Amino acid sequence: MWGYLSLMPVFLAVWAISGVWIVFAIAVTNRTVDLSKGFPYISRVDLHCPLPPAPGLGRQKVA
Repeated sequence: MWGYLSLMPVFLAVWAISGVWIVFAIAVTNRTVDLSKGFPYISRVDLHCPLPPAPGLGRQKVA
């Protein structure tokens, strides 16, 4: 009654999750990602100072 199309969301979810881990495994194998330095993050806030606010977007003094 449900048909084979009802399994498509489950199949796509499993495909996407396994695809991410396969790409990560390839990056580790190619030594693009070095796990001895820790888990790779997209960014580390403590390494970069935030940019100063753009002019006109900060608080303005009211006279």
